Amino acid sequence: MDDEPLSGGKAAGEQKSCLANAAPDLPTALEYLQVLRTQTPDPLTWDWEATLERSYRRFLQPGARIIDVGGHSGRHARVFLDEIHASRVWVLEPLPREYAYLRHLFAERPEATLINAAASDHPGRARFVVNTHAPEESGLRRRHYNDEAHAVTEEIEVEVTTLDELTAGAQMHGRVDFVKIDVEGAELDVLAGARGLAARDRPIFSVEFGAAAYSVYGHHAGDLFSLASTWSYVLTDLLGHPFLALEDWMAGVDAYYWDYLMMPAERLESIGARLADDPWPVRHR
Repeated sequence: MDDEPLSGGKAAGEQKSCLANAAPDLPTALEYLQVLRTQTPDPLTWDWEATLERSYRRFLQPGARIIDVGGHSGRHARVFLDEIHASRVWVLEPLPREYAYLRHLFAERPEATLINAAASDHPGRARFVVNTHAPEESGLRRRHYNDEAHAVTEEIEVEVTTLDELTAGAQMHGRVDFVKIDVEGAELDVLAGARGLAARDRPIFSVEFGAAAYSVYGHHAGDLFSLASTWSYVLTDLLGHPFLALEDWMAGVDAYYWDYLMMPAERLESIGARLADDPWPVRHR
């Protein structure tokens, strides 16, 4: 993974100063997490997919251009198209059955581009481990499954692309506004293949990041924070509360939730203020 700062990124000292002054009236992510855990000790009380949706509805505008990495059944792609009214949505899904369903679902949507491939840090073909009991937990490596007792796996071969390769084509003229990444542990590899995209368009990323998945790729808890800082991005929870220091991130990651936003440091104040209108995540109905 390339450690060089992205072009146009702030120097470390300048970024630290920027973060310290951003949204000064908001609690940090670690402060909010302490309140949240006291309020509701069980994180499964909350519907994190619905909370993610509520968050991106706060900052995406009609006409947005979005990449959905790990589209699965189209749960978020449908919102991007039908509710956000995105002008273009690229959906990557390597599983053949789920890809076929997406083609059926969006057959009449010219603004949707469906790609039967996984994303990583280099293109090619790769083995893909399918959990037939829980397909949403499938990935380029076998992760630690939520229900190991009933997990049944099989291997297939899939196409692999990078987001930089995808966005280099002529059809991608125009800024990418948002990238949703849910790839069962390979999130850092997907980001490593999106360095050019991040430098050029400065999109907001959403990232699912939990030890049961990222650890099997050889990644560590602090790696995501390091990448974000190097790129002059800031990690926040889904309600926009920022992790301003590595020690805060290490105290909060894997402690309660596993979904994060990664936003450009220069947009933290404006986006964070919109997200902070909601005091709590969305409860399961």
